[in-house]
Amino acid sequence: MEIVPLLLQDHIIKLTIPIAFVCVFFFGYTPLSFLLIAYYLLAAFVHHYVRHMEHHIIVHDSARTMRLFPNESGVISVVIENRAKLPLVNGSCMFRTDAKLQSETSAHHVSENMISFPFVLGAHARQQWDFTFTAVKRGVYHIKRLECIVSDPFHLTHIHLPTIHKLKTEILVYPALQTVNGLQQLHQETSGTYKTTLSYYRDEAELLGIKPYERESFRSIHWKASAKTQQLQAKVYQPVRNLSWSICLCLASSRAVGWKANMEELISYTAYICKYAAEKKIPFELFISVMTEKGPVHISMKEGIPNVVLALEDLARLSQEHVLIQGNRFVHYYMSKREPSATLIFVGVNKEHIPATHAPMYIVSDKGVVEHVTNLSALRG
Repeated sequence: MEIVPLLLQDHIIKLTIPIAFVCVFFFGYTPLSFLLIAYYLLAAFVHHYVRHMEHHIIVHDSARTMRLFPNESGVISVVIENRAKLPLVNGSCMFRTDAKLQSETSAHHVSENMISFPFVLGAHARQQWDFTFTAVKRGVYHIKRLECIVSDPFHLTHIHLPTIHKLKTEILVYPALQTVNGLQQLHQETSGTYKTTLSYYRDEAELLGIKPYERESFRSIHWKASAKTQQLQAKVYQPVRNLSWSICLCLASSRAVGWKANMEELISYTAYICKYAAEKKIPFELFISVMTEKGPVHISMKEGIPNVVLALEDLARLSQEHVLIQGNRFVHYYMSKREPSATLIFVGVNKEHIPATHAPMYIVSDKGVVEHVTNLSALRG
């Protein structure tokens, strides 16, 4: 869009042409004639200049992702190139940021969420402008409605270049890591050995010995030892050590349709649990009660920092624009898809909504405290 003052608009120029001819024809080259010639030269220059620049000013928009935690600072970069043979002496650029990104370059502020800055570019030049900001809250953010305005050297005419509604640069703010108390119940480290939860699974290829029969299954009876001792003896197998966690994050409200009021706290608890698991070298998987094209969000069972990064990114991208899976439906889906031998950790799930299971099981309360669920049938009365 071109903004031109009234005296330089095309129809005004066309109206003055007959007057110029009359002046020259009847009065010769008078000061008025020279003034009109200068007027036409100026009009031709500013029109040609801004229209030429319009096609040669390029805003580079490359796709990249910047990852931050809340209260960390980052830098937004705007790169503009002048591919023309003429310098651009009067340019300005403005864009919007989200309110959850606090800009530290207050000198360029137009309003709370809008930043504007002037720029000058030489012929065939390219320049980058950096703006520092601080992330305030979890989420995914972009530079929006970036617009460049090109003016002639006299600030008479202006052209607004096409607006870029959303730049490809992505600012990904991870959840805050809110401490969960009691995780040491699930994992304890003592003088080179691990005190771990033992699953109900056992390796029947690893026979450790025998013991007196105590109502174990019929298959567990060691018949040869029983015959020798004249008493029923049972086989003792190597128990399968369970050092993996299966985390279930439910964000659906249990009392009404919609999201839990404390969803941000629950997301922060989950992020902390994933980080803790990685630090202790515990493999973990994560299920989240939102629907994607491939089904509910699921981070597969793996160990280490790469799995934490995947979990943090999915947690950062959660928003109320996602399709939410209601609580009971999601918990039943989770119980059918989880890793069978893992310790179960429920976040945002009430005890009474957890199906009966023999697996070791814990819940994280709304206050961020781990509670061991020991007997579901007793809890349900």
